[in-house]
Amino acid sequence: MSPQTTSPRWVPRAPSVCFSWLECLSAALLSTACLDEPPEYQAAVQIPPIVNFSQVVPSPSVVKQLMTGQDSLHIEVPFRSEDLDEEVLAVLLLDVVPGQLPQVIGDQPIAPSTFADISRTFTADVTDFGAPGCHTLTAMLTHASNASAFRFEVIDESLATRVMWTLAVHEAPGDISLGECPTQGQQ
Repeated sequence: MSPQTTSPRWVPRAPSVCFSWLECLSAALLSTACLDEPPEYQAAVQIPPIVNFSQVVPSPSVVKQLMTGQDSLHIEVPFRSEDLDEEVLAVLLLDVVPGQLPQVIGDQPIAPSTFADISRTFTADVTDFGAPGCHTLTAMLTHASNASAFRFEVIDESLATRVMWTLAVHEAPGDISLGECPTQGQQ
């Protein structure tokens, strides 16, 4: 008896069988990508101004000494907020005292932006410091819809931020003791 030899048989492939690993991977990716649900996005939420206090110029923790009629004070208040197409209102107030009307010495609308924008800064040059003595200068930032018609009061305090500096305004050098002013430090 002679050994039987078997010849290889040709087996037809079904159309659903992948011919290579690349074909299988492509088919898998295409089939799952077409069936995924689109992601759900939530509506953006307005975020009130948030000040980067470590970058405020001059530092609010130091009494700023100024001469009446001679000095000007340059301030920079870096902040970020999510505005949803609403302006931010920056207002400068002199001597804010609860229950009394403060003196508004300037206001500036700031164009809307997004929370991702970290380059926004409110800047002002102040020359009106009031009479010689100790004063406070307050920068208030809030969205325009949160400010009263008078622009120096806010409707909801939680949606506004403030930076306050203490100023020692001198008529002559040394005429005011820093001990008279409410914060510590000297510049």
